[in-house]
Amino acid sequence: MKALSGGWRVRAALAAALFARPDVLLLDEPTNHLSIAAVLWLARELSSASTWASRVVVVVSHDRHFLDAATTDSLHISGAAKRLTAHRMSYSAWAAKREEQQKALQRRVALRNDKKDKLAGAARREGGGGDTS
Repeated sequence: MKALSGGWRVRAALAAALFARPDVLLLDEPTNHLSIAAVLWLARELSSASTWASRVVVVVSHDRHFLDAATTDSLHISGAAKRLTAHRMSYSAWAAKREEQQKALQRRVALRNDKKDKLAGAARREGGGGDTS
């Protein structure tokens, strides 16, 4: 293995994992060091081979095209909310949904702040919150 390049090492490790057919397969950045042809093959293998239909495959990757081709569900780990949420959709569909949710949240926050500012202004005009000095 020492004589192999990074790409061939990854291929050998992937081959060993795939041929072992584990019940749970964890892949962390499996597309690193792979050629485009190898990435396409891996995506096709994970998405269409009957072996993986009855097993759990967890993939961590920055390659959204690979994720869309190889996976059916997405998990989001939120550091801010400290929770894990599951979504039965492709990564790209989830990312679009999340963007819309973020925009809606920003709109709700802006509306709430506007309402708060208007109420504070009305209270000042009515003399309820003004400075008495």
